[in-house]
Amino acid sequence: MPIRDDNLVATMTSDGAMTADWNSSVIQLSGSPLMGLSLALVISAAGTSTVPTLTVLIKGDTTTAPTTASATLWTSAAIVPADVVGTQYIYPLHVPSHYQAIIVEYVLSGAATDSPSVTLDSWITLQVQEAWTRNVNWT
Repeated sequence: MPIRDDNLVATMTSDGAMTADWNSSVIQLSGSPLMGLSLALVISAAGTSTVPTLTVLIKGDTTTAPTTASATLWTSAAIVPADVVGTQYIYPLHVPSHYQAIIVEYVLSGAATDSPSVTLDSWITLQVQEAWTRNVNWT
């Protein structure tokens, strides 16, 4: 399991179930370290309906206050939470050095009648489980 730093936690199971789109609090960064960063995501519980899907987006900004309108740095493929309870995902990501902070945006799709409900843990961590390196990026 990747290292978990409480200062880089985006959401925790103790936050309760997400029943609508949700955003993490701001996570302060100053670009990616040379070994890279990744988003660790573990879905711990989900409603039984397979209709709602979860899409995770990383938004970044050159200020210390990114919003959902900030630049999208990364987007996950759609996940059907009910099918992957207990699965851990590790997504490599790159944050340009001039970006000061990020937020993690969670988008639940599906009608309100589907009663979407997802409980998860996610955090930003160093990319330590795979041989992944960052090339020079002049952006």
